[in-house]
Amino acid sequence: MIGICYGLEQVKITCKSLDIVPEEVRICCDNQSVVDLCTGFSETDSNRMSRLLSEVEKMERGLENVHYQWVRGHSSNKFNQLADYIAYNILKG
Repeated sequence: MIGICYGLEQVKITCKSLDIVPEEVRICCDNQSVVDLCTGFSETDSNRMSRLLSEVEKMERGLENVHYQWVRGHSSNKFNQLADYIAYNILKG
């Protein structure tokens, strides 16, 4: 969820600096539960996850078409490996 917030924030920053409006934003995530939360197919009892989900929804504002897609993790997908690397380093500080 933190990686999704970061990705959405970067889309907004980049589009603003280039003065463009994205037609579609596709978020690929290797955690099916997170995809289900973000798409409204499931709910959570966790206060932490609820706060993160609210943050994701806030970051989605102003973006027209945000779509979530589950991708298989740990399957040598170079983009999934890059996303894991970025998320790990963000959490590390």
